[in-house]
Amino acid sequence: MFFEIAYALLRLAVFALLVHGIVRAWIDQGSYGGVFCALAFAWIPIILLHILVILGPPSNLPVLPWPSTLEGPKNIDVFMLSLAILIVIWTVTLGIMAIRGNYNIRVMAAVVTYFGAAIIQSIIFSWGRKVLELFK
Repeated sequence: MFFEIAYALLRLAVFALLVHGIVRAWIDQGSYGGVFCALAFAWIPIILLHILVILGPPSNLPVLPWPSTLEGPKNIDVFMLSLAILIVIWTVTLGIMAIRGNYNIRVMAAVVTYFGAAIIQSIIFSWGRKVLELFK
């Protein structure tokens, strides 16, 4: 469990570094510490989702006592999917707001910065995973 949380924090640190680098290329203001703290608040649900995943696959969790047309493990799978979608919406919205507020830039510039950093981060970590597989 410790390594999953450490991995999520490493991804956050790299993402904040990428955001800071992209914005600093455009304007000369803002701080890495400020954007890291602001993005850390937005990423809290992602870290909590890592903890939920560590607890086991969704079908191993207890069935929710909600009245539903779905039965058994499907109920928790729908819940986990809904939770993941809400976490993504929360994280993206607050991340864009954090970038905008920390650097005093327009919304569209914050959106471009957020998604640009997300694409670069995805490339970096996918390559890193492939390199780690080579050493196994």
